Amino acid sequence: MAAVTAMFSALMLTITTGQSPASAATIPDGITSMTTTASQVEQWDEVDFTCTWAVPDYSQPGDTFTLKLPAQLRWFGAAAFDLRDPDGTVVATALADASGLVTFTLSGYASDHPTNLHGACAFSTQYVEQTTTEQVDLQFDVGSSVIHAPISTTDPCTDGCGPDPAATKKYSWWHNAEQSIVRSVITAPAMTAATSDVTVTDTPGPGLALDCATVAVKVGTVRGTRGFLSAPFTNNPATITCTAQQLTVTLTGLAVGEIFEVWVDAHVIDPSRGAYTNQGTVTINGAEEPVTATERTSSASGTGQGSAATPTATPTPTPTPTSTATPAPTPTLAPSTPAGSITTTDQASAAPVPKGGEVAGSSTLPNTGSPLSPALILFAVALLGAGGVLVARSQRQAPRKSRGGVRCPPRG
Repeated sequence: MAAVTAMFSALMLTITTGQSPASAATIPDGITSMTTTASQVEQWDEVDFTCTWAVPDYSQPGDTFTLKLPAQLRWFGAAAFDLRDPDGTVVATALADASGLVTFTLSGYASDHPTNLHGACAFSTQYVEQTTTEQVDLQFDVGSSVIHAPISTTDPCTDGCGPDPAATKKYSWWHNAEQSIVRSVITAPAMTAATSDVTVTDTPGPGLALDCATVAVKVGTVRGTRGFLSAPFTNNPATITCTAQQLTVTLTGLAVGEIFEVWVDAHVIDPSRGAYTNQGTVTINGAEEPVTATERTSSASGTGQGSAATPTATPTPTPTPTSTATPAPTPTLAPSTPAGSITTTDQASAAPVPKGGEVAGSSTLPNTGSPLSPALILFAVALLGAGGVLVARSQRQAPRKSRGGVRCPPRG
């Protein structure tokens, strides 16, 4: 019986939800809208987006829906994030891969909130294609349809868009889409003295460790289109001392007009921090100047909520009525005026029969709800016969009248 009940429940769930309770489904078009406030986007700019999402009623835990970034964008920031309800419960999880495919997976929250399940998300991307002044129609594949998000772009920088040639400064940026490597460069204006000695230090802040294998020192006089040094470079050997927590570079005898750059990568060793800072110093001919740069992570997030299932009251089983036989009237023997007669009455209020079946203190039989017993019937027949015999004998013994009114003696 239990197996039949389970099969019936599974069948009803399949009818109402359209799927087997043990299977996970891919939901098409779970993402319902995409928006951005970015404009005049240039190559390598960070572009933030928001989305809305909704899934059909009675979607199951483990069901997924997807979002595919267009070719112009790459995911920027932590690849995994949660979508939570107002109480902090995880409604769904999201994971972006290297191709730009973001997969959202419903959690167990869907079981307890099976209807009106929807929410929003927010994430960052990086514009990787070369830009022009044209408006670009970004197309997000969400399953069986595409969501369009137009965005305006601008020509790439060609002049004055790199380091300030008149400032001693440290520049940094995220070197990879996962935001786990910070690349930085320390530079200063061209040397003004006939010969200059330079010392550069770089100290990573909490959560960062320098990668000494990436240290590069450049000296030259030509800046490229983006403001950094380009070939030809000057052959000026540098003295480099490097650990994970300290870099020191020393240059001697730089000529007038020469420019130096010190490049290094730092790896994130504490992903829980939202910002990462490098500090350093630049000392030229004894004059020291501090430099610093900070990079903040791009945080993806999401929300979700649904309507809780309404408890269904368990019906109380209706008891099966039990039929009760109606007692048949029991004939009752009562004395009558003529001897030997039997009167049958329906004794509805007859006294109950004491245990043992004996009738005490009454000649009236109780109404037991059962037919007369054979013994009782035989007793009644015998009593009737006895009465008849008595009547007959009394009639034979009466004196006979003789002719002429004289009584005759009884016979025999």
